[in-house]
Amino acid sequence: MLAVLTAIIAAASALLGAGLASRAQIRAARETQAAQFHLESLKIEAATDEKRRTEMLLNYAEAHKALSFICREYSLTSLDIMENAKTSKLEYDKRYLESCQRLDSARATIEIYFNDAYSLTEEIYGQMNIFWGNFTEVTSLLENDEPYEKYKNFHEKAAQASLRISELSAKCKAAIKSKAQQGIR
Repeated sequence: MLAVLTAIIAAASALLGAGLASRAQIRAARETQAAQFHLESLKIEAATDEKRRTEMLLNYAEAHKALSFICREYSLTSLDIMENAKTSKLEYDKRYLESCQRLDSARATIEIYFNDAYSLTEEIYGQMNIFWGNFTEVTSLLENDEPYEKYKNFHEKAAQASLRISELSAKCKAAIKSKAQQGIR
């Protein structure tokens, strides 16, 4: 009987030991799994942050390039070049439409990623229209070989719009740069 009791106690001890070992293994496995899950979550978060930063920088660069193009296209230098070259109304209209497309692209990007600067792009667009209207009059009068006095007023208004576009573009670039720098931190 002692042998049976010893066998039962030995079996119970073995079962209890196996149960405790099994619980310890399960707990260790859960802790390892939780640690792996946390590590994978950190990796995904880091990859998402890097993708967001890259996207922010690419959008900043595209918007900046479009604004630089607009600024150059509507600069006093460009005005002088087009006037001296006696750019035709048709040629200028093509250039104007191209610059509108460039600005539309920048406006979309800025509205989505740099919303605080969006109103500046709307003002730039308005000044582009003022420039276009006045420079169109200049080109028409130049095509008719009219003297400067006839188109002086239109030229001056185009020049004022040019300066305003330059000023607004600089403000817009500074605003999107600031937002982009915040977004990459």
